[in-house]
Amino acid sequence: MNKAILAGNITQDPKITTTEQGTVIANTSIATNEYYKDKHGERQQITDFHNLVAFGKTAELFEKHIKKGQKLLIEGKIKTHAWEDKEGVKKYKTEIVVERVEFMGGKKEDWAQLDDEAITGGATREEVDEIFPQK
Repeated sequence: MNKAILAGNITQDPKITTTEQGTVIANTSIATNEYYKDKHGERQQITDFHNLVAFGKTAELFEKHIKKGQKLLIEGKIKTHAWEDKEGVKKYKTEIVVERVEFMGGKKEDWAQLDDEAITGGATREEVDEIFPQK
């Protein structure tokens, strides 16, 4: 099973693109915090940043309603793709392919008009394969 669940704050407004086939893609990132007590009993925080990519109706939701600073619960799958740069060095990027979004905090009225299908639409296998072709 490949499942990621993240709760955190969006760190940048989504960047929206459209493929030649018309699929809308949204790219952004989310910051998550983890807390622990150090050897002195003091609370410490670790912040991690995760790349997010959404396709189709979910990407359209990001375009219309997601902004930097919003607190979201994201469910998706982890996808890593690799390529070689101009110098032939292999590069890797890991992203969460967003399948479901829940808004956390704020007023429910602010997002009550959202389309349930867009919130839970996720990416189709074809949309993911178009962006991350299997080699």
